[in-house]
Amino acid sequence: MWGPNLCVTLDGRDVFQDSLIEIKTRVKHRRIVMDEIAPQLFFAQVPHLIVTYHLRGNFQTVEKHEVMNNGVLEKFECDNVNELKKVVALLESI
Repeated sequence: MWGPNLCVTLDGRDVFQDSLIEIKTRVKHRRIVMDEIAPQLFFAQVPHLIVTYHLRGNFQTVEKHEVMNNGVLEKFECDNVNELKKVVALLESI
């Protein structure tokens, strides 16, 4: 519960969108499926995805993906155009 002593401090600075990254980690035997993370990537619009896999906490592999250029976001948008229109309508009504 927020109390009367809550103080919000604005800090930081603007950064370029193309400097943002999304980091996903998983255990080595459970591979990341792009279709499963596509909704989050679509709404975040982060251009770079770093995927790393670990075995017992030791990270072994790192994969770099250019999210804006690999077709995942376009496929998600095409596959979900009706649902996305509903989201837009909901946001516009707020």
